[in-house]
Amino acid sequence: MNNRIFVFGGSGFIGAALLKRLKPSHRVFCAGRRDADVYFDLEHSTPSDLEGTIFPGDVWIFLAAVSSPDKCLTKYEETYQINVQKTRSLIMWLVNTGARVIFSSSDAVFSTSDNPARDSDALNPSTPYGRQKAAIEETFRGENLVKIVRFSYVLGHGDKFSKMLRMSIENHEEFDVFSGFKRNVVLLSDVIIGIQNLIDNWENLSFSKVNFSGPELICRVDIVDLYQKKFPALTYNISPAPAGFWEARSPSIETSCENFTELLGRAPSTIDELNFSEY
Repeated sequence: MNNRIFVFGGSGFIGAALLKRLKPSHRVFCAGRRDADVYFDLEHSTPSDLEGTIFPGDVWIFLAAVSSPDKCLTKYEETYQINVQKTRSLIMWLVNTGARVIFSSSDAVFSTSDNPARDSDALNPSTPYGRQKAAIEETFRGENLVKIVRFSYVLGHGDKFSKMLRMSIENHEEFDVFSGFKRNVVLLSDVIIGIQNLIDNWENLSFSKVNFSGPELICRVDIVDLYQKKFPALTYNISPAPAGFWEARSPSIETSCENFTELLGRAPSTIDELNFSEY
């Protein structure tokens, strides 16, 4: 595909890594509020602001959102306006323009269950953030110009949890890790390859929804153990989550990765394959 690619949310953790990966081989632009080639503020801009900029065949990678589960809980109406109403309006405009959209959803569209959620399973979110993401998925179900990528926790250079670990090491502080929080942690490097393959093979894919998930259900304690092997100065304490933590989050969400495996052309990497040379 030789069409232009716009990474909306290009200054964020995933967006910045994606721009770096795509720039050598694609016509790629950063869209967003900060350091952007194309300015667009999801809260205040309107889709018509993009007229004359976006054309049929362009790809819009939609990474921008209010992603804090706590904020989606405590300020639901405010975040609903951004994550659902403004997002829906922009995607509709892009689709009507003829652009292709990759929408970043979340494993939070599923809940804790006895079996891993498959790519095609019915959505059953149990949190405000998950319900907001599910609303967008349902709106564009069956739309050929929209692909849905559901991120589990993405681990790599610059992710929020790793930053907290590094700060704890630098400040010589004991890190407090909550028990019971489990996800199919996926490496940033796999996420970037998966999105690139999704763009390059759009017409040849038989699916429109992909769980971007690692092969194993991982507890946060497992991530801390991994870091401690590399950074022995890290010390930590395991404790239960504070009151209210689980109001905004499901303790455990397990997702399968059949479509992601097909997209990568191999099984997703385990957390033991994390490249610490980036750190």
